[in-house]
Amino acid sequence: MQLPPGLKAYLRVPFVMIVWVMETYTKNRDRFKAFMADSRVRHFYMGLLLVTAVAWGSISFMASEEDSSLLSDAVKGAWSDTQKLSEERKVYQDALESTQ
Repeated sequence: MQLPPGLKAYLRVPFVMIVWVMETYTKNRDRFKAFMADSRVRHFYMGLLLVTAVAWGSISFMASEEDSSLLSDAVKGAWSDTQKLSEERKVYQDALESTQ
């Protein structure tokens, strides 16, 4: 059984995209390996990561209790807003289904 050319091309798209993503990942990984091959670059990069980690650790250690709870409160607020929107959408969808 022969598929029409348009349908065959349509069905190939997900596989072509997966191959493209994997090729891009492999190329980027090889580029990063080549970039990190120089010991000066590797030491600078690792030092930068270490300084960043120490900076974040010291910020979190020196933050007051009020400041440390700000992020938790923001996430909880965003979550409650998301749940309210989900409930409103469900009510709207139920109203649409009942009118059909």
